[in-house]
Amino acid sequence: SELIFVAQKYIGKTLSSADTNTLLYIYDKLGFTVELMEYLIEYCVNNGHKSLRYMEKVAISWAKENIITVEQAKANTNLYNTKCYPVLKAFGLNGRNPGESEKAFIVKWTNSLGFSMDIILNACDRTIQTIHQPSFEYADSILTNWSKQGVQRLDDIKKLDAQFADSKKQKQMTASKNTAPQTASKNTFTDFSQRTYDYDALEKRILANR
Repeated sequence: SELIFVAQKYIGKTLSSADTNTLLYIYDKLGFTVELMEYLIEYCVNNGHKSLRYMEKVAISWAKENIITVEQAKANTNLYNTKCYPVLKAFGLNGRNPGESEKAFIVKWTNSLGFSMDIILNACDRTIQTIHQPSFEYADSILTNWSKQGVQRLDDIKKLDAQFADSKKQKQMTASKNTAPQTASKNTFTDFSQRTYDYDALEKRILANR
């Protein structure tokens, strides 16, 4: 009765029998405490979701992650709100929670590599621009490479971009020189070795033959 009262207060309507059964399922089958269920309802409603079906999906997700206390749930929702949601939005993956492998990538980028969200979102944008589809694996390759090159701020990325552009320009200039047409060869007529004639002797021979 306490749960039903709290749910109706947050949702703003009287619960149907189906709604009540959903609450009982979360409490009885998933083993949520009253405090955890209250936080579940509060969290979902505050994020614009008053559907008991939606709350059930979140509850099942928490159960799979062995979340059994309000503190664990708050840590999980904080991770989603501050880290997972911006990445999913950048990839155009709205309206769903991240999968386990996707969450692992995000935790790696923020915790292990220590990147701020602006750098992570930059990598997500480059992923979309390059392969035209969301890919946590491709974004991970970008961020891992940046980590190896000591990137800590967006300015560091700009410097790497400038270095890459200069290197590309140099390669193009070198390739252009190597493929430039060779200087036209001399006129083939002048390539022949010139014959020297003894015109006096030639004239005498012509006169003698007359």
